[in-house]
Amino acid sequence: MTISNTRRRNILTSCLLVGASLAKAQLPHPDLQTIFPQGGQAGQTVEVVIGGSELEETTGLLFSHPGIKCEQVPTKATEFTPAGHKALNYLVSVAPDVAPGVYEVIAATRLGMTAPRAFAVSSFPEKVHQVNHSPETAEEVPINTVINGHADAAAVDHYKVSLKQGQRVIIRCEAEIIDSRMDATISIASSGGHEYKSDRDTSGRDPLLDFTAPEDGHYLLRVYDFTYAGGVHYPYRLIVTDAPHIDFIDPPAGPHGSTGKFKIYGRNLPGGSPGEGIRLGHEELESIEVEIPLNHEDALELETGGIYSSLVPGMTWRLELNGRRSNPIRIGFSRFPVIEENEGQEQAIQIPSETHARFDSKGDLDQYRFEAKEGQPLWIECIASRIRAGSDPVLWIDRVTVDAEGIESFKEITGNDDSGGNPGGLNFPLQNHDCSLLFTPPSDGIYRLRIHDYTGGGSPADLYRLIIHPGAPDYDLLTTAWYAAPEKATKAISRYSAVIRRGGTTLLRVFAIRRNGFKNSISLSVEGLPNGIECPPVILPAGKDSATLVLYGTEEVDNWQGFVRVVGTAGDTRRTARPGTISWSIGNRDTEFTRSRLSCQLPLSVTADEPAPLIIQPASDRYEVTLGEKLEIPFKIKKSMGLKGDLLVGVHGLPHTKPPSVKLKQDAGGGNVAITFGDTAEFKATPGLWTFSLRGETTIKHRHNLSSVERAQAEEARIIQLEKETQKEAEESKTAIARAQQALQEAEKNRAAASVEARETLEKSVVAKKLLFEEARKFAAAADEKLKRAAAARQTASERLKRANDIAKEKDRKHTIHSKLITVLVHPTPKDAPK
Repeated sequence: MTISNTRRRNILTSCLLVGASLAKAQLPHPDLQTIFPQGGQAGQTVEVVIGGSELEETTGLLFSHPGIKCEQVPTKATEFTPAGHKALNYLVSVAPDVAPGVYEVIAATRLGMTAPRAFAVSSFPEKVHQVNHSPETAEEVPINTVINGHADAAAVDHYKVSLKQGQRVIIRCEAEIIDSRMDATISIASSGGHEYKSDRDTSGRDPLLDFTAPEDGHYLLRVYDFTYAGGVHYPYRLIVTDAPHIDFIDPPAGPHGSTGKFKIYGRNLPGGSPGEGIRLGHEELESIEVEIPLNHEDALELETGGIYSSLVPGMTWRLELNGRRSNPIRIGFSRFPVIEENEGQEQAIQIPSETHARFDSKGDLDQYRFEAKEGQPLWIECIASRIRAGSDPVLWIDRVTVDAEGIESFKEITGNDDSGGNPGGLNFPLQNHDCSLLFTPPSDGIYRLRIHDYTGGGSPADLYRLIIHPGAPDYDLLTTAWYAAPEKATKAISRYSAVIRRGGTTLLRVFAIRRNGFKNSISLSVEGLPNGIECPPVILPAGKDSATLVLYGTEEVDNWQGFVRVVGTAGDTRRTARPGTISWSIGNRDTEFTRSRLSCQLPLSVTADEPAPLIIQPASDRYEVTLGEKLEIPFKIKKSMGLKGDLLVGVHGLPHTKPPSVKLKQDAGGGNVAITFGDTAEFKATPGLWTFSLRGETTIKHRHNLSSVERAQAEEARIIQLEKETQKEAEESKTAIARAQQALQEAEKNRAAASVEARETLEKSVVAKKLLFEEARKFAAAADEKLKRAAAARQTASERLKRANDIAKEKDRKHTIHSKLITVLVHPTPKDAPK
């Protein structure tokens, strides 16, 4: 599969423009924004072109599956340029045994590794779409083929598919799950334009159509972004398939390590029976029963759902038919005895237990009873929206009392809706519409639990798991590369990878999802760091749900690119943080869409070739004070670039309403920040360990990638020297023509003056001189052409140097930098201290 030169140029131009606009106020950082096509067929090789920011010196692509490998696309040597490779093109080979699914790709660059981008693998043949913005140019879509395309602004892509009467196909447009900005919309119509169906957001933000052809013929598909936006950042994968499609599975979970019987509901199921009359919307579903071993294995496939859904213990499973695999379905792992719902009646349940039920109809209210002991806490959790997006369960707990006449009465004690919170805040949104609570019974007795879908909806597919147990408190951790923007009112969200310039720092943000009433502090640290990089442990305080780790490097570090782990410990409990990323940097979260998702690995890069523009060096990284004392922290400033304006240095990471700060002149070499560790209006300190950093905010006079200027200068000088040598060859060839012409003229003159007897011999001399003259003319013409090519090569080299100089020109950039972490031990006030 190849990409046209026009499409390739469009991809590069769009990515460079968007990358420049998003990064204009920050230090340049590598970002893999596009890879096109964004997938390949197992067992095949596909040429892809990548786009984004700071990718011109990319050295390779790293995939999360070891069966996906790449090599650079070579370029042949010319008389003026050595053999090399294309800067942004790669040949990606997918091994035959790579299972269909979504994986990740990271670009390795001069500045470090990028944040990941999704890359899909299918078992179907793959094509790249052509220009098809009208029904007349509609492109044929073979059944069970993947079309890789991208939406264009204010345009609709048209396709046609040939179907037989009664043939049932599933039409999917994958966009959100491959990190696209596209809000995909699809429709199907007759060849005459009569629309049968359209869809937008059936599978998250991605559409799906279930279509049965009413007659033989061609049918017209329309694909577009819902807002008619478009560009290379709006890729999609269109699939028209008769492979099985799974809508839901019942039960939604089973014991880990067991082999269970499950009923699959979906379309095009092998031997499926539609006799149950279950519908989703207007579509009747088929069902089959299967046995599935619930043996969890480390899955290489990316979890493309929401983060909370992906954290539910379980496994991904697909149904296979004649070598064609269905879409993935998630099956949970249950830890407690499973109880099946008795629909339509209040149900008594034991503790611990897991009840499998559903919001079967609109307004469905399910009720359960359980017995509990006073003061013995129970963790009550409903998993519904994490099974199928759209549910919003809410629960209430009632105390049941019975009077002397046996009449029951109920008193509502507590309830919950949308538990889990949003520890990622606005910059790393984590959404969970499920409910849970830690219930401590006020007395022995019988309690009633009522559960309802707050949306008022309901269908056979709206399954839920109700789990009640006296389980031990626990937690999960998430981590992502972080950028603490200085502008307090900014609505931008930035996508980052962790990159440390020589002597500099980078941030990792860690989020805790506390479960079962877990409230303790968590010690956070980083494992797998290279030599010269350190990260002091940080305590995530009890009751808090996020903390920042600061990784810093010495000025003697070496270049390094690899993967690290963030781990948390709380008592004997140790958890490894799951890496996360966001799909896109955006300028305004109120009007633009991005999403957070899990990632496979946490990349870290150390760039020794480029110094940090600004380094804040605290005099010490550890202090001790007594509660109520003021602490002066001296620091030095080291600069590798000039500043424009003042430098504001403040405290970052303490719960100040107004963090202490100091403003320094641009030529200052250091300063002091004072912090009062007491009960003040800005900061209510308590005895214990406090960790924070010093954050500097300023504008730097930044020059970028000076080494590329040196390389471009050397290349231009080499080409100029070759041009001079070629010029000399051209001049010598002209001299050779003159000599050959003179020799020919003398031979002709001698022939004309010779006797008849001698002319035969002299004629041979004239012929020979003519041949030499023609050869000299041909050589001179070739030398002239070579000189033109040399001039063109010199022009190209000069333009490359000009671009390098333009990039390296001094620019004013807003810059935020953090010092390494500072730890302060606050001692309690002595009892005999004067009041």
